[in-house]
Amino acid sequence: MALRLNYEQLLSKFDDQIIKGWIYYSPPRTVQITDQGCRASTPLSTLSISINNFHQFEFRIDHSLLKKPQSQETGDSKKKQHDEVAEKPNYLGPGSDLADDNPEVIIAEVNQTHFLTFNKFCVFRPQFLLLTVDSYRRQHEPLMLEDLNAAWAVLSALEVPYYAAYNCTSIAGASRKHKHVQVLPRPPVHSLIDDEFSLLPDRGSFDPRSLPFLCFFKPLDNIDSNQSANRSELLDIYDDLLTQVRTALDIDGDEEICPHNVILVKEWMMLIPRRNRDFEGIATKAVGMMGSIWLASEDEFNHWIAIGPTRILSHVGVPQEAVDGSIESAYYHQVMSHNAVPILI
Repeated sequence: MALRLNYEQLLSKFDDQIIKGWIYYSPPRTVQITDQGCRASTPLSTLSISINNFHQFEFRIDHSLLKKPQSQETGDSKKKQHDEVAEKPNYLGPGSDLADDNPEVIIAEVNQTHFLTFNKFCVFRPQFLLLTVDSYRRQHEPLMLEDLNAAWAVLSALEVPYYAAYNCTSIAGASRKHKHVQVLPRPPVHSLIDDEFSLLPDRGSFDPRSLPFLCFFKPLDNIDSNQSANRSELLDIYDDLLTQVRTALDIDGDEEICPHNVILVKEWMMLIPRRNRDFEGIATKAVGMMGSIWLASEDEFNHWIAIGPTRILSHVGVPQEAVDGSIESAYYHQVMSHNAVPILI
């Protein structure tokens, strides 16, 4: 049976759970930086920043993210968190570290393999997670056919455009172990002359070679749009792109863990190899590699700007120059030699 999702009802339920304290969300401050300059939702000091050929970045600064637990806890703090979680019911399964004692957390069951839920810490309204019903499935695993089928079913059922993002391993930005896919509002498709933010392949003529990092991209021209279809061809495309990611990271064998990000929409799929979780203390995930940066404070924003967004992404990914055989400092010189003109609104 096809999944049915009423978007207005989802919005109403999302808002209700904010009031009840199950979800943390407040409208974020947004700052958009393009190769033409800077646009901010609130006044911002003058910026001069190089973004090279990336076209655009969108920073979302949301202080509610400060409430989000950190994933790299060890020792006594990790044991204390585990003991506190154990005292509460977890509606996402006994193996889940996405502890949620909200009895209304599950929106729908998808294909009997996944739960669709609201994200507990949100920068969009609404924002979803797609989790495996088997709570012992882990985030270091590559996507399987059932994961792709479930993601496709949700993207097909939502009445407004969304996209799916997967962070495979903590190196690729995963903050929890229970296997999950993020489902996020898809920015509008724009031409090269538009200033508004959009996903990289949705902005005019897309050339992956223009990016500061290596990525592997495939249009989905011949995929059945029927959400109930068993899309083995989608898995074939993913596996082919993943093979290229393994080659870029010099990983031998299908059994070895392969850090990568996945972006999926109804028209295309992109995989991004990841070599580092962070650079100079700044970490990012799949959405960040698309230029959508989520931050908890203005200090974090200033840190990104001080180091340079394209420089950060080239270091956490695989630089294009690593493929071309030239040294990384050549990339750094190229980035730092182009400055955008600041525009304040």
